[in-house]
Amino acid sequence: MNTLDNQQGTEESLSKSIEPADKEVSITTLSTEGEPTSVGHTNHDESTFVSLEDLLTALELAIKMPNAKNEITRIKAEFYKQLAINNAKEKAAFDAKHIDEGLIFEPKIGVEEERFKQLLATYKEKRNQEIQQQEQSKEDGLIKKESLLARLQMVIESTDDVSKSFPVVQEIQQEWRSIGAIASEKYKPLVKKYQLLMEQFYDFVKISNDLRDYDFKKNLEAKTELCEQAEVLLNDADINKAFNRLQQLHAEWRELGPVSYEKREEIWTRFKTASDSINKNHASYFQQRRDEEEKNLKLKQALCSQVSAIQVGEFSSYKQWDEGTKQVLALQEEWKHIGFAPKKHNAKIYEQFRTLCDDFFVKKSEFYKKSKSVLQDNLEKKKALCARAEALKDSKDWKKTTEELVLLQQEWKTIGAVPKKISNHIWNRFLAACDYFFEQKEKEFKGKKTEEHDNLEAKKALIEEIKAYKGTSIDDVRTFMDTYATIGHVPFKEKDKIYNAYKEALDAQFTRLKVGATERKLSMFKQSLSSQTEKSTAGLYREREKLVRAYERLNADIQTRENNFGFLNATSKKSSGLIQEMEAIIEKLKQERDLLLQKIKMLEDNL
Repeated sequence: MNTLDNQQGTEESLSKSIEPADKEVSITTLSTEGEPTSVGHTNHDESTFVSLEDLLTALELAIKMPNAKNEITRIKAEFYKQLAINNAKEKAAFDAKHIDEGLIFEPKIGVEEERFKQLLATYKEKRNQEIQQQEQSKEDGLIKKESLLARLQMVIESTDDVSKSFPVVQEIQQEWRSIGAIASEKYKPLVKKYQLLMEQFYDFVKISNDLRDYDFKKNLEAKTELCEQAEVLLNDADINKAFNRLQQLHAEWRELGPVSYEKREEIWTRFKTASDSINKNHASYFQQRRDEEEKNLKLKQALCSQVSAIQVGEFSSYKQWDEGTKQVLALQEEWKHIGFAPKKHNAKIYEQFRTLCDDFFVKKSEFYKKSKSVLQDNLEKKKALCARAEALKDSKDWKKTTEELVLLQQEWKTIGAVPKKISNHIWNRFLAACDYFFEQKEKEFKGKKTEEHDNLEAKKALIEEIKAYKGTSIDDVRTFMDTYATIGHVPFKEKDKIYNAYKEALDAQFTRLKVGATERKLSMFKQSLSSQTEKSTAGLYREREKLVRAYERLNADIQTRENNFGFLNATSKKSSGLIQEMEAIIEKLKQERDLLLQKIKMLEDNL
C-alpha cells in the first residue's frame, strides 16, 4: 500500500504540474490587426492558402469536420492576415491617388468578409450546440460513473466468491472506460475513488492469484504502450501537439488498473520521466515565447513614442506634412514586421498605435481642408499673372515690357503655394510666356548690335567730314546736322563719347562761320526735335510742357529782377556799376526766354 500510495501521490503531483500548462494551450492572442489567432500551431508560419476564396472554401469544409477548432482558428488568423494585406494594397493605391487631398482611407467590408463572418457565426452556433451536448454528456457520464462506483463498492463489500465477483468487476472496468469525459472539477476525486476501490478489490478481496496476475499483466502491457507513446512524443517537433497528446495519455493511464507490486514504481518512473521531459520542453517553449512577446511589446511601445513625438502642432507647410507622413508610414511598415505582444497587452498596444496614427492623419486632413481655399486663391492670382505675361510676350517695346515682366516675376514670388497637382503646370505656363519675350528680345538686340556698330562708324566718318569742311555756307553745316540725325543708335557705352566729338566738331564750324550762340542752340534743338518726331508725338508733348514750365519760371524771374531794378534806380542813382551788371543779367535772361519761345514754336509747328 505504501508504494501504491507513493505512486498515486506522484501521479497527482504530476497532474497538478500539467494542468496549468494544459490551460495555457487554449489561450488565444490578438494579431497585429486585432484579430484572434491560435498559438497552438507552430508549423503554419507561411500561408497555406493563396486567396480569400480559398480560405472561405477551407472554412466551409472545416465547419463540417469534428474537432476542427484549432484548424478554424488557424484559418481565421490566415483570413484576416490576407485581408490586412489586401487592405494595405488598397490603402497604398488610395493614398497615391489622393496624396494632395489629405483624405483618410477607410477599408470597406467586402463580400468575402461578409461571407466569412456568416460562416463563423454558423460555426459558433454549431459549437455552442456541441458544448451544450458535451456538458449534458458530462453530466450523464458523471451519473453513470457514480453509479458504477456505488456498484463496485457493493461488490467489494459483499465479495465471497471471487470467481463470481471478478467478472463483475471486469464488466464495471469495461463500462467505466467506455463512458466519455465528465466535468473537470469532478474528474480527479472520482478517478481517485475509482482507483482506491480497484486497489481495495485487488488487495483485500480474496481472489485467485491466476486472475490477479492476469489482470496485472494486461495493465502492465497497456501502461508500457503508453510509456512508449510518451517517449515517441519526445522527438515530435510540434511541442504543443506533443503536450496535448501527453494529456490524453495521462487520462488513459488513470483509467487503467494497477500492475504488480514489484513493477509499479518502475513503470510509473518510466512514464513520469518521459512526461517530465515533455513538460519541460513545453514550459521552455512558452517561456521563450513570453520573452519574445515582452520584447515585441517594448518595440511597439517605442514606435508609439516615436509617433507621439511628431510635433504636428508645429507643422505649417505641405513639406512638413509630407515629411511627417513619410515618417509615420515608415513606422507603420516597421510595426508590421514585429510579432505579437503578450495577450493582455496586445490589443491595447495596437489600439494605442492605431489611435496615434489616426490622429496624425485626421490632423493632416484638417490642415489640407483649411489650406484648400488658400491654395485656390493663390492659383487664381497666378493664373491672372500668367494672362498678363501672355498678353505682353509679343510686345516690341523692349524696355517697358522688360520692366513690367520683372515686376510680374517679383509679384509671383510673393504669392504662396498652389495645389500640388497643378503647381508645375501653372509655373511652366508663366515661365513660357516670360521666356518667349526674352528670347525674342535677345534675337532683336543681336541684330541691333551689328547695326549700332555700323552707325558708330558712320557717325565717326561724318564727324571727320565736318572737321574737314572748309566752306562758308551755314546751310552745309545744317546738312551735316540733318545727316547726323538720320543715323541710328550707336552702342550705349560709345553714346556720350561720339556725341561730344560731334558737338565739338560743330562748335568749331559755328565759331569759324561766326554763328551766334542762340542760332547754334536752335540748330541743335531742331536736330533733336527731328529725332523725337520719329519716335512719338507723346514725346513732343512732354518736351513742350517741359519748355513751357521753364519759360514761365524764367519769365517770372525776369519780372522779379526788373521790379528790383526799378527800386534800385529810385534809391541809388550812383550805383552805376551794379545797375549795369543787373541790366546784363536781365538781358541774358530775356535772350534765354526768347530762345525757349522759339523752341516752343518749333515744337508746336511739328505737332
